[in-house]
Amino acid sequence: AELAKNYDEVLLTAGYPDPLNAANKVNELGVDKDGEILDMGCGTGLVGKYLKDNGYTNVVGVDASQHMLEEAKTKDCYSLLEELYLGLPDT
Repeated sequence: AELAKNYDEVLLTAGYPDPLNAANKVNELGVDKDGEILDMGCGTGLVGKYLKDNGYTNVVGVDASQHMLEEAKTKDCYSLLEELYLGLPDT
């Protein structure tokens, strides 16, 4: 839970460019602004936020961490958020 709350700050402070680069690539490819986009491993929603900033309205976020999804929800940029594991979660 604590990692999820601080995740964006850590990544952005470190200068991690991938979320912005991914959103820019979607825009560059000319994807329909209302077309459904799957953000697999959405984490706290940084890619979704940047997609929303670029006018995308139908982004589905999927992640294995409920805590990350809770943070993503606060960005109000996903049409749907789902918890999903690929394989079995470590227990």
